[in-house]
Amino acid sequence: MKFICVSLGFLLSLQVAAAETFRVSTWIKQDGNVVANPIIQVTANKPATISIADVLELEVMVQPEQADSAVVATKLKIGEQQMQPRFSAKYGKKVIISQGGQQLELQVDPIVAE
Repeated sequence: MKFICVSLGFLLSLQVAAAETFRVSTWIKQDGNVVANPIIQVTANKPATISIADVLELEVMVQPEQADSAVVATKLKIGEQQMQPRFSAKYGKKVIISQGGQQLELQVDPIVAE
């Protein structure tokens, strides 16, 4: 019975590790107020960018790291303020990054083809 459980766990981790596409949910705040709440579909190791008029620009790149996490590189510009955090994120867990009056909340979820 233990062998079956281990094998099933191994197969599930292979499915997540094989994800090439990710859903990145974001909450962008300026001085405590939500400015935007975009959800972006990102291909692994390729940057995806979203712009809202001349007010906001967000670039996100997801680099799979382990079966349950990825390295996320971002560039966020609101008006003249800019930050470029790079961090490790566990799939399905929200990460909060703050700098000055800017706050970026981000959650990465793998999209696994069936």
